Amino acid sequence: MMNDSRETTRRDAMKALGGAVAVVGVGVGTASGASASVATGEATDVADIHATLHGDLTDLGGASSADVYFEYTRVESDDVETSDPRTVTEVGEFSETVGPLFANTEYEYRAVADVAGTTVTGDWRGFRTILI
Repeated sequence: MMNDSRETTRRDAMKALGGAVAVVGVGVGTASGASASVATGEATDVADIHATLHGDLTDLGGASSADVYFEYTRVESDDVETSDPRTVTEVGEFSETVGPLFANTEYEYRAVADVAGTTVTGDWRGFRTILI
């Protein structure tokens, strides 16, 4: 995870929301490298112990395939989890339900693609699991 002032500002903004919303969009966009690119989509079906994360492989950069997955972590934690990678052979949307998660907890996540030896990532986004 990044440790620059933009990261600090994003985390402060998420803290300020205090869980007022179940899903928080933080930084919509794409990141790319070596012509391949992936975008982080919204989290859906956010519950107390799981959430479904969405991404979009927007360019394979001339490669024949990519391994796509998500990195996710609790806000304020340095421990980053990864979902199981899935190999895709064409551009398009992908999703994964991750868990178990902690209830009433803020998480951040991003889409990742390993393409021809290069790792590209989408922007970090966030959500808060619900309190039951």
